[in-house]
Amino acid sequence: MLWWYWIILGAVLLVSDIALINIYYLLWFGLGALIVGLLMLAVPTLPLALQITLFGVISTGFLLLWLWVLRPHGEKKLLAGAKEELIGSNAAVVRFANGSGTLRLQKPIGGRDVWRFTSKDNLRAGATVQIFALDENSRVVQATATPTTSPTEKTNNGE
Repeated sequence: MLWWYWIILGAVLLVSDIALINIYYLLWFGLGALIVGLLMLAVPTLPLALQITLFGVISTGFLLLWLWVLRPHGEKKLLAGAKEELIGSNAAVVRFANGSGTLRLQKPIGGRDVWRFTSKDNLRAGATVQIFALDENSRVVQATATPTTSPTEKTNNGE
């Protein structure tokens, strides 16, 4: 395979990840393809089987490095900043059973709009909750039902 095939493959994977998906999985395979392309430029006689093996090993190495080292470190920083924004914000319950579920924020925080949560209240899907705590280790928020005032309560109170 020619070296520029690898460069084009790497560029397509990088652009696809950054422009379309933005979850950083294709990024590492794009970098792997670019490295193999540069290796092919330096040593053009590498057999195709070795090229494909190098691509797999390099890409998987980058992916594992990101999953095990870089991503958790970045998420801790992200959660520290998100904690201030999360606490006190309202969200809608997506799913709830046995004291835990998922909720959707009105505005994404930390790049996420769906979060796992726990609550002691008996909630149903569609209910509005207010977040009062964030467990940074489990990435789970704690929420409680927001008090709602129905139109009949307003009328009875003379408002």
